[in-house]
Order: sequence, then structure tokens, then C-alpha cells
Amino acid sequence: MNIGELVRRHARWTPQKIATIFGTERATYAQLNSDSDRLLSALQAQGLSKGDRVATLTDNCGRYIAIVAACAKGGMIVVPINPRLTVGEIRFILQNSGSVALFGSQSYRDAISAAREGCEALRAVYYIDVGDATDSFGSLIAKSAGTPRPCEVAPEDGLFISYTSGTTASPKGALMTHRNLLTNASNVALYFELDPSIVALVVMPQSTGGCNHHIVVPTLYVGGTFVIHDARHFDPARFFEAIELHRVTHVQLVPTMIYRLLDHPDLGKYDMSSMRVIGYGSAPMAVERLREAMDRFGPIFAQAYGQTESGSLSVCLTRRHHADALALDTPEILGSSGRPVNTVDVRVVDEEGRDVEVGQMGEVIFRGDTVTQGYWNAPEATAAAIRGGWLHTGDLAKVDERGFVYHVDRKKDIIISGGMNISAREVEETIYQHLGVRECAVIGVPDDHWGESVKAVVSVRNGQSVTADEINALCTEHLSSYKRPRSIDFVDEFPKSSMGKILKRELKKRYWGSQDRMVH
Repeated sequence: MNIGELVRRHARWTPQKIATIFGTERATYAQLNSDSDRLLSALQAQGLSKGDRVATLTDNCGRYIAIVAACAKGGMIVVPINPRLTVGEIRFILQNSGSVALFGSQSYRDAISAAREGCEALRAVYYIDVGDATDSFGSLIAKSAGTPRPCEVAPEDGLFISYTSGTTASPKGALMTHRNLLTNASNVALYFELDPSIVALVVMPQSTGGCNHHIVVPTLYVGGTFVIHDARHFDPARFFEAIELHRVTHVQLVPTMIYRLLDHPDLGKYDMSSMRVIGYGSAPMAVERLREAMDRFGPIFAQAYGQTESGSLSVCLTRRHHADALALDTPEILGSSGRPVNTVDVRVVDEEGRDVEVGQMGEVIFRGDTVTQGYWNAPEATAAAIRGGWLHTGDLAKVDERGFVYHVDRKKDIIISGGMNISAREVEETIYQHLGVRECAVIGVPDDHWGESVKAVVSVRNGQSVTADEINALCTEHLSSYKRPRSIDFVDEFPKSSMGKILKRELKKRYWGSQDRMVH
């Protein structure tokens, strides 16, 4: 089985079902199948064949789904590129992947023109939104013979090279096969309650592994409908309108998006009754704000924990887990990431690779059919991350006697002050107990005496008031003295990734200046 065959089956069995909605554009599964066939035929006529890499540098759109489907049918590999990257980073990905063709949005024409210099493998660029120009998606389709050459696509063939963020080094591209993605999709369908009736709202950038692994492929897997939003700016009002208009059933968000929904004055004015599951992941969610979200939206939340290299789902806190945490008076479960899914082995180990005892901290490692075989053209990085068949995540966690995994922090997010290890997340969870706090990031900053000291950076919810004294009082009540922030700053907005995650490395630059090594 491969993902291209899924598109063919949905077109055969439910040809008139709407596959994609993007603004006023709609495409049925029959149209998606036909468009992807024509696109594949056109790419083959340009000399592309199985194994060739096809990059994308686009805003969210319906045509992206057709590009993925065409590549899946032809054994080609999609290389989604985040438009927010620098020209140098885009060029690195094009060169590292050896992409032969690129589909772009017109708004990124200048960046594409600059980035392609020195990319000898890149033969053609097509723009998805420029009408009938010679270098447009439309003109490519129009010239197509319509029927692609047959191609045998095996489960072990690649479909995506999903590049990590590259916040500490050059981006690394995890090769994800059809087997990886279909196994992950079956997990998402089971644990997030997907079926053919779903209407999935796409607000996360299609350039991210989180979107492709958790939304694009799983929705194709069950034959659901995509409602696609431009992801450059998350607009809560448009979000609410889309749910009401299209009777959306499922959405995947990052915590910062949920916080913005909770703070929006129009929350409660729209009909949200169609929603079955609101998924969240990519970053920890403050327990106090999660409980607030459950009060406002109902018990419809499910958390995904995974990495780009392991699909999107290795550990899950299901909708039922959320509801039971309150009904059974075990609210501490809301602070966990859930339990391992059925197809992934999850261990928490010490520095020697031995399983830690219940309640002890160690590194999370994964093994299973969702885990990448390695990074593209990066054997040393592959050997460092995958050892003995296990993917080493760099995440620190504890496991309780019931099997729930509690993430403590990233190895790189531990603050070492006066020789003591301090979890930034633990301090953040304490500060989030203040109802006026919208977002919080705790970082280590230079300290001549302690090496690093704890700093809290806070943004305040609209119409609320928060003082440093109030935060200090909370921390004094709940934290040991060495864990408490030595300083507190207030900001209007945080630097964030395209996924909406707070970029702590960018935040640290404000305090560490030009130092390359932001640790003492």
C-alpha cells in the first residue's frame, strides 16, 4: 500500500466527495485524482522519475495536496520548505536534498530566485498562483498528456524529506517513507477518532512535518475533507468562522494558538458544536490553561507527542484521558503527554541506556515503524540520533506507575545555576497558575556568580494585570528557592516559529548578546 493508491481508491469509491476547500475553490476526490495524474504526467514529461525530489515553498493552498498526491503516485519525494527561513537556509535545503523541481508561491519569487543560485540539480520552478504564465502550475497541467507512466511504489520508498528547524545547526532532513507515514496515519486515526466523515481545518503551515504527518496524510488516509487556511497569520475570528461555516470536526493546534482563542472576545459567539477533537502538540501546554480550555470548549482535547523523525504521534493523551483526569479526580494526568501508542516502543533511559525506575528522570527514546531510517545526506547526524535502532529524542521525562509519560524538559532547556539543574518547564507551569498570564518562557541568562540565573519572560492577557511581585509570590509558594526567577521581564509578543512555538534561542539572544554558546 502507498499513499498515491489511497487517492485513487477514494476517487473510485467516493468520486464526488469534496476533498479540498480553499477559499472559493473546491475539488472533489475525482478532481484531486485527475489533477494529480496530470501533474505527475507533466513532471515525467520534464524528465522527473521515481526518487527525484520535488521541493515546495508555498503558502497553504489546495494545490499543495495535489502536489503531494502526484509525488506519492510517482515515487517522488516532497521536500516542504518553510517560507520563513532565510535565503541561505532555503539554499542549503535545496542543495542538501538535490531537489530537481520546485513549486512556489508568487510572493516568494525573489527568495526563490536568490536561493536557487548554486543549486545545480534544480532544473525548473513553477508558481502555483500566477494564472497562465509559462512557469505556472496551471500551464504545466495544461500541457500534460493526462495519463502518467505506471510506477511501482513500495512501502519503503520515501515520500517526504521533513527538515527540522535547525535552531542550533544546519537543518536536518528526516526521510519519511510510505510505511512510516501510513503507520503514523493509522495511529492518528485511532487515537484522534478520524473517519471518512471528518472535516479537518488546516491552520498549521503545510511546510511543517507536524502538518504533513498529522493532518495531510491522515486525512487522505481516511478520505476526509480539508478546509485549508493561509497559515501566515493565525486569526481567531477566521478560525471560528470556518468551523461554523464548514462544520469542521477536527483541528490540530499548538498551545499558543489555543491561548489566543481563549483570550479572544468573540469566543462563545460562534457555533462550535460540530467539533469532535481539538488536537494539540509541538510544545507543552500549561495545565491551568488546558483546564480553562476544557471548561470553554468541552472535553474534546487530545495531545500528540512525537518528533519530526517519528511521525507526529508516539505518545498520546487521548480525549478520554482528558475527561477521566477530571472525572476520576486525577488531574495530574493533564500534565503528562499520555501513554505510548500501540505501534511505537517508548523507553526512558539513563546516560548508559538503562531503563530508569518509575518516577526517575531520563531521556525518551523511540523505536517502531513510524521512525525515520535517517537524515538525508547526513550519516553522522543519523548515527548520533539513531543508536541500536532507537531514536534518541533529547527529551527528558519521567514515567509513573500507570505508564503516563511526564516531560520534564529538553536536555538543552535545563538551566544549570550554581551547579543545580532547574527545569524551565517546572517554573513555567508555576507562573501559568496566575490567571493573568497569557504566555511565559523561562530561560537561563548570564550570571557572574551562579553561571546562569533563572529569568522569566511573561506576556499578559488582554484586560488583565500582572506584576512581578505577584509572580514572585507564586514562585515562593510553590518552588524551592534555587528554582525561583531572579528577574522577570514583560513583553507584548514572543519570537515564534512557523508552528507558533516560542523560540527560546531567539529570546536568549536579547540577554546573551553575540555569544555563540548561550550557556555558562
